[in-house]
Amino acid sequence: MADIMRTPQRNVVHPLTGLRDEIDRMFDSFFASPVGRLLPTMSGDMMPRVDVKETDKSFLISAELPGMKESDVDVSLSEGVLSISGEKKEQREEGKEGSFHVSERYWGQFRRSFRIPETVDENAIEANFAEGVLTLTLPKTQRKEPKKIQVGRKEGQEPGQTGERSS
Repeated sequence: MADIMRTPQRNVVHPLTGLRDEIDRMFDSFFASPVGRLLPTMSGDMMPRVDVKETDKSFLISAELPGMKESDVDVSLSEGVLSISGEKKEQREEGKEGSFHVSERYWGQFRRSFRIPETVDENAIEANFAEGVLTLTLPKTQRKEPKKIQVGRKEGQEPGQTGERSS
C-alpha cells in the first residue's frame, strides 16, 4: 500500500483579483453617478462627436455637426432619455469632371441618446445651433428631499392586523 500524503486544500486567490474588484467598483460607481448616466448610446451611419460637461448649475452637451443645418437636426426628450438625431446628405457628385480616389467624409442618418439625471429640469432644456455645433443646456434643479411618511396604526386596529378582510 502506498501512503498518499494529503495537503490541506487552500483557497488560492489570484493577486490581481483585488485590483479587478476595485476597478469593477469604480466603474459601477461612475455609471451610477449623474455624469455616468449621461454617457451616450449611438446608432446610424454617422456618429457626431460630443462633449458632455457638468457645471454647478447645468450639464452642457455639445455635438459637432459640420455641414448640417439647423433644420437637419431633431432633439427630443422621452421618459428621461434625450435624443439627438438627423441626417447629413451626401454632397459629392460622381462622374462629373473626375472620380474620387478617397472619400472620408461621413453622411447618413444618426441618433445619439443620453439618459439624463433626475436633477435636470426637463422643462428648461435649451438647444442652440451655430456654425455646425449643437449645444444643449440642461439646467439642474434642486435635489428633492425624500418625503417622510409617518408610520402609524388605524384607529381600532389591533397590532398585526393589516386592515384587509378575507371573504
